[in-house]
Amino acid sequence: MIFHATAIGNIAKEILTNHQTFYVHSIFNKGFNIVNDAQELIFIGTDENGMFPFGILIDQQTKRSLLNEISLNQQITVGPNTIHMSKTCQLVWDVASLPFKDFAEKVNNDELKQNISTYDFKMYDEGDFDRQTMSRIIHALKYEDVETVEQYYRYLIGRGQGLTPSGDDILTGMLFIHFTNPYIRKPNLKN
Repeated sequence: MIFHATAIGNIAKEILTNHQTFYVHSIFNKGFNIVNDAQELIFIGTDENGMFPFGILIDQQTKRSLLNEISLNQQITVGPNTIHMSKTCQLVWDVASLPFKDFAEKVNNDELKQNISTYDFKMYDEGDFDRQTMSRIIHALKYEDVETVEQYYRYLIGRGQGLTPSGDDILTGMLFIHFTNPYIRKPNLKN
């Protein structure tokens, strides 16, 4: 079976161009993550939770078919334009890129800041993502060295509740904010 992605994020395209072996990292209802030996993660799934520069967008039918073909820690190989899930299943990834630059230009930063300022974050005060911890992480992203920031990334990734852990959602939100209103030091983005 040969399936075709609908679109691909620029970061995912760059990672796939440079690496040939991946493993299934995690499986969700809406898609799955693959990771290479350099710990570069790519999400393959639907746009139910949005679109990501590190993602490959697929339709519902393709998602169902691919989820039936994979298992946790399964090795995946990447060719010049396809991802080989198994001997009989491929996903063509060399497709149109997602238009993230156009999207970032359409974001109303003032409205976004207003929405964030009115959101009640008190539910996080007693947990792993309290205001003081998150302020330290944001400060580190802006000003600290790569080694310090890596510790914070490791703190966030995989931590919390939900099909996608809360820490992953928070990190995705932080990256969204950065790509609409840059604040993270460039070396810390590559980490």
